[in-house]
Amino acid sequence: MAAIGYSVGAPFALACAAAGAVTGVSVVSGTDELAHPMFAGVLEPEVSLLVRSVAEDPALAEKLLADQAEADALWEVVTGTGNSADHRVYADPAFNAAYRRALAEGFSQGPEGYARETVVAISPWPFDPSKITVPVDLWYSEQDTNPFHSPDLGTSLAARMPAARRHLLADAGTALLWTHAHGIVRSLLGRTSTS
Repeated sequence: MAAIGYSVGAPFALACAAAGAVTGVSVVSGTDELAHPMFAGVLEPEVSLLVRSVAEDPALAEKLLADQAEADALWEVVTGTGNSADHRVYADPAFNAAYRRALAEGFSQGPEGYARETVVAISPWPFDPSKITVPVDLWYSEQDTNPFHSPDLGTSLAARMPAARRHLLADAGTALLWTHAHGIVRSLLGRTSTS
């Protein structure tokens, strides 16, 4: 079984790899370990503030995130950090409806799950990426402007994981998972079927 981790889903997919629960992982526009000392001083101010808040009081940070979280607000965050290529994807009526429906379903039981996931993703990772031995594909766009994704577009992640292969695309934005899904899945399945 293989896994794909998108955005802040990256550490969860990588944790599965570190635990030996999957045969391979694709990280797509994924966050890095933002609490790692190597990123001190290079994160965007709002990201740095959140990392600091989580480190100082994770329970309070989680509560504040839950108080502010809702499907429409997350939609605005996702679509507000993209470029023109992303906006074309998000403006497609069928995609727009499907994505909004998925977000609404994700928040149907309340915002607590989203808040917990965010706090966990932004906390120090409880596994060592260098110990991951299964194939890992890291997919990033040169045009990715989302401040919660990897600040160096996966360079540090690739350096920390001997089994990682980094793909940096020039013709995509933060909607990489939706615009390049076929290639991402094909690459992952091709690597895991031979491992």
